[in-house]
Amino acid sequence: MDTNSRGNNGMESSQLPTIKFGTHYHIECVRDGEIAWVEDTNNLIVLTGLEYILGSALGDTEKKDLFCGLLDEYAVKPEDTMEDHSFSEFKGYSSVKRSPTHFESAGVVAETVVYKAENVQFMIFEPAVLNGIFMTDNKEKEEDTGLLFGVAPFVDNKQVIIGDALIVTITVSAEG
Repeated sequence: MDTNSRGNNGMESSQLPTIKFGTHYHIECVRDGEIAWVEDTNNLIVLTGLEYILGSALGDTEKKDLFCGLLDEYAVKPEDTMEDHSFSEFKGYSSVKRSPTHFESAGVVAETVVYKAENVQFMIFEPAVLNGIFMTDNKEKEEDTGLLFGVAPFVDNKQVIIGDALIVTITVSAEG
């Protein structure tokens, strides 16, 4: 049986069995009813996030709710955790907790499985320059415990002012 080319089942095998995971954030900053800026950025899913994905699919890791936070200082390495990282969380938004994400299947797009969390919101009450975004299972702002799923830089620093609303769509995808 030829395992290096398309067989009757239509799937290709690979020399190295890998799955590619990715996260994409689409952020719109709404100011006075108009879109002030838009940011599209991709995520580094850190090692703890990759362990969580595989552990919850194939092992005995319990599914967790994920929450989104904003960064005013971006830095990340694959081995970062919530307990040990270099980024700085921005806390100047109205919720006392990090914004919840509610992922739903968006189906299969071009042989990629896609899940989306839409309408993740932040209401800004403190002016700042933002430069990243992250996901964790810890809903408490300023707490550095729990699972760090991933961290994404903004392409350019983004300024927010009092009254801005950030509307975030998070897309997580996997390709075999």
